[in-house]
Amino acid sequence: MTQPRPMFDRALPPLLKADLSPGSEAWMRDLKHASWDPVWAVGEQVHARVRAYPAGKLALFEGDRPTGVSIPIVAYAVQVGDLLLAVDSGLGPRWRDAHAEDAPDDASTPGMRYRPVLDGASFAEQLHAEGLKPVRAVCTHLHLDHAGGARGIGLPVEATVKEIAAARGGDGRGYPVADLEGVELAPLQLDRGPVGPFPAHALLAPGLLALSTPGHTPGSISVFACLGATWALICGDAAYPLADQPQSEAYLGMLRIRRALAEIGGTLVLAGHDTSALRACAGGAWLGPG
Repeated sequence: MTQPRPMFDRALPPLLKADLSPGSEAWMRDLKHASWDPVWAVGEQVHARVRAYPAGKLALFEGDRPTGVSIPIVAYAVQVGDLLLAVDSGLGPRWRDAHAEDAPDDASTPGMRYRPVLDGASFAEQLHAEGLKPVRAVCTHLHLDHAGGARGIGLPVEATVKEIAAARGGDGRGYPVADLEGVELAPLQLDRGPVGPFPAHALLAPGLLALSTPGHTPGSISVFACLGATWALICGDAAYPLADQPQSEAYLGMLRIRRALAEIGGTLVLAGHDTSALRACAGGAWLGPG
């Protein structure tokens, strides 16, 4: 068995470490807040381990001209006892063709576009090659770079009711209609109340929570895993709001994460495009005590 690797230094997304304006500081301070007690209660008995997998990339184009810039797509495996959970799924095999005509035009800068490229084995293919068989699959949200490889996992994909509605509605940008065809979308009920600064949560397993982190999409969630001495927050794109939109729901979601980091020391943020997590898990290493 591959030995767990010691924890790596937190490499936080920019807005989780930048100085905040006085207004943002006040907004974060005034967030509704509940006790963290349920988190510690479920984390005392079973500890998880987490592994990051490369699952494609988003190549940035200006019109039809490649800029040479790309960002990685990361999917995660979480093991708690005998439970192996797939969190997000990256891109599916059809994105090995970097010139797919239906690449979404969803970059934040006008005239720019991210072209999905699967430049290696998919997340599902990597798990299969290693003999790892998830028994549950959860998506932080259902955008292409997080759910495009869901069919290959071969399981119902759990996402919130709001997120499933957005993906099926056809109005939201970034949702992979073709990639999700034939995939069962199973509603994940956030049926427990607020915890810390997060408005609702669900218990996935002892020491493993789904937290409500809306903003990037209406139904985005994060997965909070107890690693023994600390916690890992797998947060998809919830840590990447636009810096010039401080009144947005996405920015508020980032502030929730930032407050949680201040309250639970040493928490690892594992975002959807986290190169530090990929480096820490290179060679098959897992984060956490095993």
